Amino acid sequence: MRVRCMTGPVFTYEWLITSRRWQVYAARSMFVATLLAGLATVWATSIVGRSLETFQDLATLGEEFYQAIVGIQFTLILTVAPAALAGAFCVDKSRGTLIHLMVTDLTDAEIVLGKLAARLIAVLGLLACTLPVLALVCLLGGVDPVALTRAFLVAVGLALLTSTLALTLSAWAHRPYEVLFTTYTVLAIWLLARPTWTHAFGMSWASWPTLLDPIELTFEPDVDPTHPLMSPAWFLLLCAMASAVLTTAVVRRIRAVAIRQASRGQVSPTSRRRRAEILRRVARRLRLTPSLDGNPVLWREWHRNRPSTWIVVLTWIYTVFATAFSAWAIVEEWRVPTNDGQVAGWVTGLLTAIGFLLLATNASTSLAEERARGSLDVLLATPLSTRSILVGKWLGAYRIILGLALAPGVISLSSVVANPAHWLGVPLVLGLILSYGAALTSLGLMLATWIVRQARVLALVVTAHLLVTVGWLFLVIELVDGDRLSDGLAIASAFYGPGLLTALIGGDSKDWHQACGWAVIWIGIYAAVAGLLFLTTLATFDRCLGRCSGTPRKGGFDVETTVMNEHVSTVAE
Repeated sequence: MRVRCMTGPVFTYEWLITSRRWQVYAARSMFVATLLAGLATVWATSIVGRSLETFQDLATLGEEFYQAIVGIQFTLILTVAPAALAGAFCVDKSRGTLIHLMVTDLTDAEIVLGKLAARLIAVLGLLACTLPVLALVCLLGGVDPVALTRAFLVAVGLALLTSTLALTLSAWAHRPYEVLFTTYTVLAIWLLARPTWTHAFGMSWASWPTLLDPIELTFEPDVDPTHPLMSPAWFLLLCAMASAVLTTAVVRRIRAVAIRQASRGQVSPTSRRRRAEILRRVARRLRLTPSLDGNPVLWREWHRNRPSTWIVVLTWIYTVFATAFSAWAIVEEWRVPTNDGQVAGWVTGLLTAIGFLLLATNASTSLAEERARGSLDVLLATPLSTRSILVGKWLGAYRIILGLALAPGVISLSSVVANPAHWLGVPLVLGLILSYGAALTSLGLMLATWIVRQARVLALVVTAHLLVTVGWLFLVIELVDGDRLSDGLAIASAFYGPGLLTALIGGDSKDWHQACGWAVIWIGIYAAVAGLLFLTTLATFDRCLGRCSGTPRKGGFDVETTVMNEHVSTVAE
């Protein structure tokens, strides 16, 4: 057999497909526009209306420029890189094309390296769009080019590691959202390990290795003044070595895994079916399941959508961590009443921010998965109205928010025991979580209606969640002067809002009434956004999916009822 150079025909095919998609160039344009908007925001807040008279003012301005650029770049890598490779093997396995590739003379290395190289080049090309902006920032003065080089090396290492991790998980997973949710969970644990280690256990920052913390390597450019590029170079080398190990594991196991999954199919094990049946019987006895006559779509979502093994394992991991940290926050709140609810606020914000990742996956895949599989066409052919279909899909995805709100509700309730005067904080914390979850669910349903590709929908929903949770928080800190106004606007963040209210419940803060007022405002805004997005989805659903719209009447009855009666009569005959 002839030995091929480079990565083979798989790379050529993937590269041609990727280069012909207009979304790639649109993403690059939007990313550069976001970078320029960040620079314009810093310029408007730091220069307009003031004079830079000293070198210290220039240095402060340069630091703000640096934080804006590297912050946007850091968020881009963590969001886009896993999404670009989440469906590398999942989609091919679901369509059966991966098995067809394996019966050719292509080697496993050519298949894996071809897909990895083609999609990784697209990610690195998007990252390379920051180089002209970085050069422009250097011309503005006050920004150290060495610090920008450090941040770029760390970004390249993160892009390489996150892309390879998503590719590795895609080889074993069945669906793209399983890959993305697992990747985002691993990244969240990795990035939040050091702050949690310091804040929870009182350990010093020096006790955690610097090379394992990309946040400090990115946002602390003066950590090693003697050898400024040594630490990011080692970080890039470690990421390359870890990526090589993961890629080797995929090359060695991809054929066996693909054949085993293709022969086994999607049938769940007998033990899982028995557990699901037991849970259905218990829920039916307690009347917790929806009625088939009330909303058939919701009943179908409740009984049909069973989580995969990946989602079950990750849900149990989240449940264990949420239980442990909630217990620790409650004990600290009762044991040290003078901590002003800082521990309870930190745990509440952390649980809600990470828990909404699970909601994002469920909200964005409730419709996109059926659309990609083709089973949505069968549902659209039924006499059910568009409104009933969307309501059932929305409620089926939103039900998970009740479990996510349980731990923050218990923590805030324990804080009320120590300070009964602030009892209003419990319904406000729950209201923020429920309203934000409603807006996120409506956004996922709308994007799944407009966009065909499931991984792209999930990436957009997660990006929107990160922008509101993290981006909005930093934007308010940069633009708004004054602690009270900035705190009120920052309550919109899914991390800061529930965390701040939980912290204020256990303390005697003068800002309590103002925080409650802002919480009520944001609850109303999120509820209005959720309703507006749902109405937008309802107005565009039929046109996007090719369904006949309109509700004509016939003899005082809906066509839906007439068609159903005719179908029943035909079956009876």
